[in-house]
Amino acid sequence: MKKRILWLLVCMLLCTTMAACARREAPQLPTAEVQTQPETEPSQAPEEPDQAVSAHGSAAYIHGRTLVVSIFADDAATHWDETTDAADIDQTQEHLRIATEWLTDAVKPYGVKAEFFYDWKENPDLQYSAKFTETLVRADGSMYDVQAGYIQENIPTEELKRAYDADNVVYFFFFNTPYEGTPSPWSLGRLNSQACDTELVNLFLRAAGPVDEPPSAYAHELLHAFGVPDLYYTGGLIPQAYVDYCKETGSQDIMYTINGDMDCITGQLTELDAYYLGLTARPAEADRWQLGLSEYEGE
Repeated sequence: MKKRILWLLVCMLLCTTMAACARREAPQLPTAEVQTQPETEPSQAPEEPDQAVSAHGSAAYIHGRTLVVSIFADDAATHWDETTDAADIDQTQEHLRIATEWLTDAVKPYGVKAEFFYDWKENPDLQYSAKFTETLVRADGSMYDVQAGYIQENIPTEELKRAYDADNVVYFFFFNTPYEGTPSPWSLGRLNSQACDTELVNLFLRAAGPVDEPPSAYAHELLHAFGVPDLYYTGGLIPQAYVDYCKETGSQDIMYTINGDMDCITGQLTELDAYYLGLTARPAEADRWQLGLSEYEGE
């Protein structure tokens, strides 16, 4: 019996020694043998993403070329008719013209050239029609994933960017809304969350007030896509004290107030807005009121 126990102890010691040797030798396996590439490659490999642009979402820098893709959307409560709503549809393009021309002129003093392609009559590939079963006319961004998913599945964004040699894309969802119970337009993108890399605007043609959304609302929402915050309510970048200051001074900053004219924009693109666009250094005003940092800070 003693011999059998001794023999078992010897076997256990031998197994333990061999296992320890195996563990020590494992790191010596060459890591180059690990498969890191797919076995086959596409006939045309995708381009490497521009990291600087990706960091700011689909609308990175206002300088350069921006595509404004218009999506006329039906949802659970609203509907477009190409015949009876033709005038309203045409009006959205006219308001885009006024808004983009105003923005182009507004950034010129900063030595910046901004170009916008929005005219779907001239460029039909910039217009889409979409049908959703959900209610998208709402005051919150809870349907962002649904809309971003539609864009990903139906709009060839990279092809459009190559075709127009464009740097940025902003997606406008237009809704044929009534006045009653309709919220104001809103945007969602990197300004709101790093997870929102598709810069989209929900433009409700008519809103409670009653209000017919003017060109200044279009320009206001476009500026959101490029990282400029609202100034009329407190948020992550803007404290209440500065909102109160804008009210007391009757600020004409387009991010504080929009004019209701249907044929022009009288608001101002201020030095503060330019800072949030990444066009100028942080102004003293931002430090005085302890405003949040621009997403372009340090670039």
